[in-house]
Amino acid sequence: MEKTVSFLEPISLAFERTKQFLFKPFDAARWFTVGFCAWLASLGQNGFSFNTNFNFNDEKKISPVVVGFIKEHLPFIIIVSVFGLLLVIALGFVFEWLIARGRFMFLSNVVTGRAAVSEPWKKYRREGNSLFVWTIVFDTLTLLVLLVALAIPLAFAIPAIMAGTCSLGVFSGLLIAIPLILLILVVAGYVHLYLLDFIVPLMCRNGVKATVAWRQFGPLFRARPGRFVAYGLFRMLMYAVYGMTILTLGLMTCCCGFIVLMIPYINAVVTLPIAVFDRFYSLEFLRQFGPEFDLLTNEPPSLAEPIIAEGPVSVEPEEG
Repeated sequence: MEKTVSFLEPISLAFERTKQFLFKPFDAARWFTVGFCAWLASLGQNGFSFNTNFNFNDEKKISPVVVGFIKEHLPFIIIVSVFGLLLVIALGFVFEWLIARGRFMFLSNVVTGRAAVSEPWKKYRREGNSLFVWTIVFDTLTLLVLLVALAIPLAFAIPAIMAGTCSLGVFSGLLIAIPLILLILVVAGYVHLYLLDFIVPLMCRNGVKATVAWRQFGPLFRARPGRFVAYGLFRMLMYAVYGMTILTLGLMTCCCGFIVLMIPYINAVVTLPIAVFDRFYSLEFLRQFGPEFDLLTNEPPSLAEPIIAEGPVSVEPEEG
């Protein structure tokens, strides 16, 4: 009989492991070290942010001096803009590379119960670089697909817009574009969720590259696609709870907590229990499918019975 995969049971298991990892005993140096790895694993994805509101309804004229300067130095402005864009892209690549390496550093600390930076940085260099390349390729392809999805309906809508008419083509273009773009974003979101929660652990456990880990995950997904789709919805609920928790704590500190959370590294240190719990949850969920998907070699002290699924799903042999 096939074992039931639970969404709720891993919560208690992850909670016990988080308490053991962070509070038994509490070590400030350990906390800040693991917090650094957690910050690196989410570099630029949380912490300080800002909003700029542009009011396009305001009719403001550009100064003739500015217009004259732009016309006189247009070639120079174009060159600087291009170099600026290339610099932003280059920084984006560097950040993504650091995030990929940081994900393995943080996962290694959580799994081993240690607080290390240098050792996992070196040990998972190959896996981190593979994750970086795979992510860049996938995100680039996703962007191209989104552009195609936008171009197809716009090809029907633009002629009507240029003619100044509000024809059926405009509405049909929007009716096609919006659901298609939402579908692409949902699929891309699921891929990124599985990449972080399942593929990175499989890469870490088996010492394989991202493409091999996806092939190992494939039979697991095909065996229970409904469970993994529901997993994504359940994770969305968990993220909402995380957000509400942080919001509540911030309000309880008279909004002083929000100011603290604007500092990226401090943000990672303060919210470390959430990050550790979240990482443990995905590992506890994954290990229900059999020992070949298990990165956790022992049970939390307060829990006796291990979770081992019957009839484990076979995976492909490891590749160097």
